[in-house]
Amino acid sequence: MITARDAKVMIVGGAGGAAGVAFSEFVSEFVSKYFELTGTKRLAVKGVIKVIFGIIFWLIAGRLTGLGSLFFEIASYGSFASIALDIVDYFVPGGATGAAVATAVSMKGVPARAVAEIIERPRSEAVSVTVRG
Repeated sequence: MITARDAKVMIVGGAGGAAGVAFSEFVSEFVSKYFELTGTKRLAVKGVIKVIFGIIFWLIAGRLTGLGSLFFEIASYGSFASIALDIVDYFVPGGATGAAVATAVSMKGVPARAVAEIIERPRSEAVSVTVRG
């Protein structure tokens, strides 16, 4: 049976993870767009920013107790983990969304002669696929 304390821990932990991902992604994306960074420079700067925020969140967690500590500890993990999405964005056209679309199209049995075009767009925009057969 899940107790009220268990529910609080799950909610605070989930919120911390989401906050870590969202905050570090916002700041790193802002900086990379503001300075018009591309390629490996963009990947490196976004990664460094996320590591810095991960360390800051972890240090804050060490100064707090209880649910506040949990929130910032998990925010730290979220910040570090979101670097994986930047790596995927760097190597895969359209990022994680593009990879999912390409996999879904191929699993639907699209003929080998068909061409699936994945148009790379910012993560906030949809990825479109055109199938020609």
